[in-house]
Amino acid sequence: ILTEVLSKRKGHWFMNNGEETYITGVHWLYLNFWKLDVGFPEYRRSDRDYFYFWDYCVKDPLSIGMINMENRRQGKTERSNCILYEYASINANSHVGIQSKTDADAKKVFLKLVRTWKRMPYWLKPIDEGDSQPKSALRFFEPSTRSTKGKRKEYGVSLDSWIDYETSKEEAYDGEKLKRYTMDEAGKTVNADVFERWNIIRECFVTGKKVIGKALITTTVEEMDKKGG
Repeated sequence: ILTEVLSKRKGHWFMNNGEETYITGVHWLYLNFWKLDVGFPEYRRSDRDYFYFWDYCVKDPLSIGMINMENRRQGKTERSNCILYEYASINANSHVGIQSKTDADAKKVFLKLVRTWKRMPYWLKPIDEGDSQPKSALRFFEPSTRSTKGKRKEYGVSLDSWIDYETSKEEAYDGEKLKRYTMDEAGKTVNADVFERWNIIRECFVTGKKVIGKALITTTVEEMDKKGG
């Protein structure tokens, strides 16, 4: 487990058909433990470069995130969910958010994340509130307990971080402090102005002049008359 923890945090080197190849820690987590409805993801060079670029955005103190445009069925939603989960599962006091083109779609994205979380090994699952099927938020808080007579309530160690989703409204996360965030299918949004939404939500990632959070904006590339982004 220690070796796997280090791979998750530091990244991983392996031989790919005789070529030394490095993948980031989030990519390693995605390949080995992010189980999809068709099984685990296969290794793709395009995914490797995607996670390279995301890693660059995370390490750049002036970057607020990245925009990802690609074809259908390339895995953009699952990769973004993995990025959100990886951060929330190892960082304390962190709010991680999801929005999509509609309220229903945001819920679908969140439930995909929950589905994968349920299948992960215990050492990749921080203490949570104990809800086996979270409906609106996955909260890494200590489970609720009541003090009993003659016994003082003791508090354990928990991250106190959480992942939730909001409606597609521009101001849904207004005033929140977000450490990670996904705007899923931004180019296909019709119930909100995504430009105005971004003008509001970008303030959630900065404190003064310091960038404290990162956003990942995704959309599908297709003909506009076919609801492309």
